[in-house]
Amino acid sequence: MRIRIPTGRPGSGGVFDPIDPPPLLDIDDFFTLDKLAASKTTFTPFEEIEITWAISPKDSDTSFDDFAFSLVTQDGDLVNPIGPSGSHRFNPQKNTLVRVRGRKLGGAKPTTLGSGLALSADESGCTRVNILQAIFDGMLFDRFNRITAQNAELRLRRVPDPDTPPGQQPTGTIELQPESEWTRESADYYFPLEIVINNFPNADLDLHLSIFFNVHHESGDSELEVRVTHESDTDFSNFEDVITLGGAALVSRTLDKVLPLVFECERRHIEPAILQSILGLGGVREALEANRLLAARIIPGEDALTTTLTLVFCPFPGAPSVGRPSAPPGGVIG
Repeated sequence: MRIRIPTGRPGSGGVFDPIDPPPLLDIDDFFTLDKLAASKTTFTPFEEIEITWAISPKDSDTSFDDFAFSLVTQDGDLVNPIGPSGSHRFNPQKNTLVRVRGRKLGGAKPTTLGSGLALSADESGCTRVNILQAIFDGMLFDRFNRITAQNAELRLRRVPDPDTPPGQQPTGTIELQPESEWTRESADYYFPLEIVINNFPNADLDLHLSIFFNVHHESGDSELEVRVTHESDTDFSNFEDVITLGGAALVSRTLDKVLPLVFECERRHIEPAILQSILGLGGVREALEANRLLAARIIPGEDALTTTLTLVFCPFPGAPSVGRPSAPPGGVIG
């Protein structure tokens, strides 16, 4: 294979022969996975599991020193490198596939040796606290109502009354209302706003917020993360752009540069407010007294009264179950 790379001068060029990638070697052709076992294959989240392994070459011409092996899961390396045999303890939180991967030194890509070992998380002893979407809707909508109340230039968009009979001119307007839609991936909000500009047409402003919930596990602790992203777009009608001799388009571009900075400041208030509202709920405080947070999952329903953010709390490893909340817990907070 040859590729010509132009140098930028007319009629000139350079030719090089790219280095072919190293061949993909099947590690099973050289070694046998004699053992890959776990102290338990079904576990309670955060419970300590011991993995043991043993690897042997298939013939006397194969040297372990010419290869590199690692113990991995779907989330990355557990131990890298590993020896021909050994053990490793870790605390998985979810269904996990453990594998041994190996490669020949010198650039070959790693491949899986033998079969993987599946570990299954049993959450039946864990506590669940369900928080209704309606709680978050009320908090977000109330916050933006306060923002618009404090800023005369920003309000919910007003449009002609859609219930006006056909053939008649609208005699009034209605305010468009914020909307929310929760999926398993995120909680999404739409605010149909308008910017009131003196002696100039009002600008339509579409504001989209997305909220993401994640739990991070490090050094025996769990951390709940709330991340808010935002997108905004301002627009004038074609008629308004014409009557302002193009001024509306210029104003729109300026607002599109300024407003993200404004909403970024607001985002920094929204994230801690959501966290504080979650941690301030009685059911959450009670669950944290005897458990560790495992996951935050959006469970979609038919509407805001059936869709929930479900927090899953599991007992600390090795702790007695006496006096702990029963499983499943708690019910719905709303």
